[in-house]
Amino acid sequence: MAENEKAIKALEFQLEQYPTGDMAPKAKELLSSIKEAPPAASKPSALSGGRGEVAASVTAAQAAERNSANHFPSDVAGPFDLAQLLSYEVEDVGDSTKIELFFDMPVPYSVSYIEQGKRTGSPAELELALSYAKPSADIEKNLTVSSKYIDRIKLKKRVLGSGCVVSFRLKLGAAYDIVPRGKNLIVTFHADSGPSVGVPEPDPSDGPEASFSKSKKKSFT
Repeated sequence: MAENEKAIKALEFQLEQYPTGDMAPKAKELLSSIKEAPPAASKPSALSGGRGEVAASVTAAQAAERNSANHFPSDVAGPFDLAQLLSYEVEDVGDSTKIELFFDMPVPYSVSYIEQGKRTGSPAELELALSYAKPSADIEKNLTVSSKYIDRIKLKKRVLGSGCVVSFRLKLGAAYDIVPRGKNLIVTFHADSGPSVGVPEPDPSDGPEASFSKSKKKSFT
């Protein structure tokens, strides 16, 4: 009741000082709604302003509505709401290979490299870590690919935390781009001057050693 009385007094004072002001109609509307509201139905708090401002009565419901409107979208995957990797498609487009990953909601991701083996010569890999996503039960988890830039796509669990990793086994000279499109992610491999697998260089102690560009991490917001 005390809060209602403060709001009423503030609005009445505002109308007395500025009876024909631009905000007078709104002040009258607020004053009427406070007086007509049942005492137990709302607990408004008065926000009294200075000259030219109108005191407002804000209910808990109105405050909650305003706060929720400022939050990030709730449909992005998180630790308590994992996304699902539904499927993926591989397509050769011109002189590039495009892989589109299909999800049921947007998912955070990061990118890292596993360098080509120094002694073993094992191929380099590009790893797309999906923080809060799991593959569907029927998705292909180990696919051989016929491409100039990659020869295998493999799905595996993350070592730490939830989610999974999509690993692309790379060929020499493969560069990449990653572009979010709605809920999906599109990974395109091509020949470029960007991040790519380097040609092995001789090492006097260990023999041939492959050089690979440093990881460029990107995040989805």
